[in-house]
Amino acid sequence: MKKLISIILIFLTLTISCTGCTEPGGESQPSTDAESSAEQYPADSSEESSAPTPGAAPDTSIASPSEPSTEGSDVVPGPTPSDHSTEPASAEDSALSNYSFEPRTETVYTTANLNIRTEPSTDADVLVMLAPERKLVRTGYHEEWSRLIYNGKTVYAASDYLTTVSPVLSNDTIYYGYDRNTRDEKNIPGLINWYIRNWSHQADFIMDTESNLVYLTLDEGYENGYTPLILDILREKSVTCVFFLTKGFVDSQPELVQRMLDEGHILGNHTCAHPSNGMPSLPLDEQEEDIMTLHRLVLDQFGYEMKLFRFPSGIYSDLSLDLVSSLGYRSVFWTVTHNDFYRENQPDPATALNHCLSELHPGAIYLLHAVSQTNAEILADFIDGVRDMGYEFGVYPVD
Repeated sequence: MKKLISIILIFLTLTISCTGCTEPGGESQPSTDAESSAEQYPADSSEESSAPTPGAAPDTSIASPSEPSTEGSDVVPGPTPSDHSTEPASAEDSALSNYSFEPRTETVYTTANLNIRTEPSTDADVLVMLAPERKLVRTGYHEEWSRLIYNGKTVYAASDYLTTVSPVLSNDTIYYGYDRNTRDEKNIPGLINWYIRNWSHQADFIMDTESNLVYLTLDEGYENGYTPLILDILREKSVTCVFFLTKGFVDSQPELVQRMLDEGHILGNHTCAHPSNGMPSLPLDEQEEDIMTLHRLVLDQFGYEMKLFRFPSGIYSDLSLDLVSSLGYRSVFWTVTHNDFYRENQPDPATALNHCLSELHPGAIYLLHAVSQTNAEILADFIDGVRDMGYEFGVYPVD
């Protein structure tokens, strides 16, 4: 009897231990929790399969949120989450709640092809894959994920593929310019978005296109007798302007500089030398000395710290732009201008006025030169015309 009981117990033990087993060639054995997790989440950056291929063409297609990354995929995996539960998250749960971001405001660079996602999760939609050495602004840091600004939106990317160390930047000359013959439904000229995608974290190429505000800036290379009249009109029309000054103007016209400040205008740095071939034509140390010499002059003489910068002739490079940013300046370009800077060949006032009003659009940055007789003649009518078209002049933000 005891032997029979022992046989029965052995049979029951074997039956229980083999529950879920299959015969050779049959259904595969259900995976364990650990194996299921490995399928749900790609390996972290220490695994060979997670590393992107340097130099590979970025894949801008949107990855399926539920599709895991696999070896050979162009999608760069994010960090492995600490929670490998196979239970589906409730609709109320968000990946954001899993991370506490340390607030930061710093420039970072991609070190490899990197997926930019809508949330800090490998399951989140991929908005775009950025190539190596792309510049971004990081506003929050966690060891696994970083919160970034891309195209004006808050996005997320794996922290392992970002660095604060600047790569070797190019000093190749870039001549700023836009396509005034190609415009969108808001009358914004072509190519502006290309500049925004590449350098919006360091420079303004256009302001808020959802508002009715436009911004007036005037470059002051030297005084040609029209600045007092321009200031009179601005005061009469209650318009605040950004005056970009050269050292020559500051040295020769301190009374006008003081009047600009007294009447609430903003001063910007337009360099000492105003090199005709652009700032990239100077050695980097000379560029810095040029910018900071004028900075210190205005600060010492007027107690005013300039924060806006305009590249002479709109000529810049990645290296020059990065230098200006590192000195605490934000570069300001423009979306509307005209050929007003040749003293002996001034444009017809009626033609110039029509040109400036026909190119009006939301968030426009106007660049005019104060040496222009035409500008002095049309300024009052220009301001009235902008307002008649439903727009208003904004005060340029400097903080």
